[in-house]
Amino acid sequence: MKHNVCLILTCKFGIIKGFKNDSHQRMKLKNSFSIGLFLALALVLVWVWHPSFSSAADVTVSEVHVTVCGDGVMEGPEQCDPGKHCANNNPCTSDADCMGIGDGLCKVRPFGNCSALCTIVVGGGRAPEPTTVSLTTITVRPEQRSVVSGNNYDTDFYFKIFTADNLNHQVVFDYPSMLTANNSGMASPYFTLPESVVPGVYDILLKSKSHLAKLQNNVYLQVGDNSINFTNPDNGTSIGSATLTAGDIDGNGSSSTTIGDNVINAVDLSIILSQVGSLDLSGNGLRANLNQDTVVDEQDLNVLLGNLDKEGDR
Repeated sequence: MKHNVCLILTCKFGIIKGFKNDSHQRMKLKNSFSIGLFLALALVLVWVWHPSFSSAADVTVSEVHVTVCGDGVMEGPEQCDPGKHCANNNPCTSDADCMGIGDGLCKVRPFGNCSALCTIVVGGGRAPEPTTVSLTTITVRPEQRSVVSGNNYDTDFYFKIFTADNLNHQVVFDYPSMLTANNSGMASPYFTLPESVVPGVYDILLKSKSHLAKLQNNVYLQVGDNSINFTNPDNGTSIGSATLTAGDIDGNGSSSTTIGDNVINAVDLSIILSQVGSLDLSGNGLRANLNQDTVVDEQDLNVLLGNLDKEGDR
């Protein structure tokens, strides 16, 4: 018994159907399949080799753009982009641009109302960026102080800020009153310098009431808080071995112009000789009490004699 069989071959060129299951129909189907296969292969060859068709080498891949916070271009989800800056807010591209400035890093920093995450901060979310130079701490170490319980480095002093130019050493700021360092040798004035002191490199001169003037060279003052460490020549944060040279005690010591002539000479020697044996129970009532114990004696005299004819920085 013969059964009708529905044979369907689908290709790109149409549908071939066979309905009868006999040898003649199978032969016709076979021939049709061969012709269809030949045509399909020919079409593939035309697709690959014909110049009017695109080949695999002609495929263009679209570039994927990544938004980067800190490149100075606001795009994508960014609300703002402050770019990269050194600690003094100068624009930069690498850490080399920030060498010797604050933390020495070129990085994304908050600027204006734009945070370091490239988002807008409005109102009290963040303190305003400082625009002026402030001085927070000054650290000193007077020499030859006597050993007492606790530290014994307190002293009164004035200071000036100069341009860092040996050929044109101009005063840009002269602090109008005397500052006092505590027993640890640290004064904390916490004041804002005038607008004339812009961020940059300066020389800073300190003159104590019983010591020669000491100059701290090439101090970088940045926007915001700054500390000056006269014990460390490179103004580092650690306590160094640099001290104030004792013995300049002429003048009445009440102002920046009467705390010595910045040289230790016969005038200072005559003053200390006249006060040998004088009591100074507070330890810092007499300028001739150089080691700040309780009396002016041969120890103070020896300190002065060791520094005789020395001159301070200018």
